[in-house]
Amino acid sequence: MVTEMKQDAQDNPMPQAQVDLTAKEIINTKTVADFVTSASLRIFEAFNISMDFLDKDPSEWENSPSFQSSQKVMSGIATVNDFAERGVALSQEYNQVLTKDEQQRQYLLQVVEWHRRQFPSVNKTVHTAQTSTSQD
Repeated sequence: MVTEMKQDAQDNPMPQAQVDLTAKEIINTKTVADFVTSASLRIFEAFNISMDFLDKDPSEWENSPSFQSSQKVMSGIATVNDFAERGVALSQEYNQVLTKDEQQRQYLLQVVEWHRRQFPSVNKTVHTAQTSTSQD
């Protein structure tokens, strides 16, 4: 991973690792090292963390003061998935608008699930195409 991070931007022009998410069997074989590029060093710069320990063998990192201080900084950073959290909040808010009755809400969710199984290929594009042909 350190080798990948330390490559010059010219040697590694991609700003981020590229992964084909449609090939699920391939994603299962990936490791953290597959997602590291020279752009990964930006996290050290953003938090003003010394990278001295990267020049040492990883077996020596635990004894390195720069590693210990960087470990403190990094462990204090909260990781959040804003996209997922906003989606959950939006869904919960929408559910409250639809109905306050929990039994009705559960029934509605079951109807939606049934409809999706009955019509798996229906999406906005299909609906738009059907609407425009019916109006002609």
